[in-house]
Amino acid sequence: MAEWALIESDLNNEDGEIREAGMRKLLELSEPDSSTSLEVIEALQALVLSPERSQPEQEQAAMCLGHLHNEDPLRDFATSDHSSVRSHAAAGFGYCSTETSVASLCAMLTDPVNTVRNMSERALIRQMTQVKLTGIDRLLELLDHPAPLTHSPAARILGLTQDERALQPLLDKANHGEKWLTRMWATKALGDLGRLEAFETLKTRLESDEKNRVRAVAAIALGDLRHPDSRQTLEAAESDDDSGVKTAVEEALDALSQLGDVETVDPFADGNA
Repeated sequence: MAEWALIESDLNNEDGEIREAGMRKLLELSEPDSSTSLEVIEALQALVLSPERSQPEQEQAAMCLGHLHNEDPLRDFATSDHSSVRSHAAAGFGYCSTETSVASLCAMLTDPVNTVRNMSERALIRQMTQVKLTGIDRLLELLDHPAPLTHSPAARILGLTQDERALQPLLDKANHGEKWLTRMWATKALGDLGRLEAFETLKTRLESDEKNRVRAVAAIALGDLRHPDSRQTLEAAESDDDSGVKTAVEEALDALSQLGDVETVDPFADGNA
């Protein structure tokens, strides 16, 4: 590509708008050239690590590395002592849809820092086709990871894959998860998975889980599932003594009344993952 020298110049410019324009050029490449100049790669790495650059700019530089299929720097960033650099690595992997990038992101779901796990989850969702091809087994393993906070993103992504292999493991976590977050996100995932075999588990979570947030998510999952008995079960739960659960039940009943597909609503979506 004849413009590599010009892009390198843009990336090294002291004007932030010019640097951003250079990175936009890279991200707009429909078929990144495998012969990317070493100088461009080095300039992007320097941007990711520069304390003088903003986090959005550092993240964009990491995305460029991923888009250019240059995973080696991203793997180095993923082992950094600084969580912000690890988060940028996850963002970069999200732009490189390969088996190795999926494996790296799955490993990063075990990171002790919430922002890194969240970025890794978003990056995996961004390349769901590749996740379905090569990531299911890794995600299933993470459901039994010693760190309970890893269960939540693994469950959420498994639900979105709609892969039948996730059904029984998610049922087990929804029924027997020791932590309420594990039960909650496994329950949510069962609604996304869309398997009618999950009805009895979702009904049990709605009727008897001790945690209100689990009951609320079970209500929404039942609305998504559209089982023949979903409406009856939800109507029976309108007497729940928790206002959040009641709101979720009402939304689920409204969803059942709509024609066609309904977007899943999660009233308790926050930074708990």
